[in-house]
Amino acid sequence: MLNNNHEAFDDFINAEGVGFDNESLTEQINPYVAMVSDAFVGNMEEFVENMEEEPNAEAKKFFHILDAAKNPIYDGCKDGLSQLSLAARLMSLKTDYNLPQNCMDSISHMVQDFLPQGNNSMNSYYDIKKLMRSLGLPYHKIDVCDSVHPEPGSNSQ
Repeated sequence: MLNNNHEAFDDFINAEGVGFDNESLTEQINPYVAMVSDAFVGNMEEFVENMEEEPNAEAKKFFHILDAAKNPIYDGCKDGLSQLSLAARLMSLKTDYNLPQNCMDSISHMVQDFLPQGNNSMNSYYDIKKLMRSLGLPYHKIDVCDSVHPEPGSNSQ
């Protein structure tokens, strides 16, 4: 996590284009920083008010996710490839192809093996899920088995 929360907050504000200097308007916005901003929308005033105090649990979670969105997976990687972007893409693969947890663990290990030493990729599906859950985005699991294959003798056609 960033040592200076004021600096992290300033970086976040500038990355979101809230500051109106010419540089921030011409820079491309990191979509994963924008996703963090969307996840914490109603809490910005509280972060500003508590800048002099030790960050509360919600603020610490925010700065942790902001770090995951801004820090590259490894030194010298392409811009925009962060721990959060990797986690989001891996979760997308899991849901698009209905991959089991064991498969996600194997993919996580393989990705880590292929990246340079000291990379910031996650070791397991558990770590990926933990990072994505910290965004606080809602999800609904839909069980479609009953509607696709009705029980014999039921009134479904």
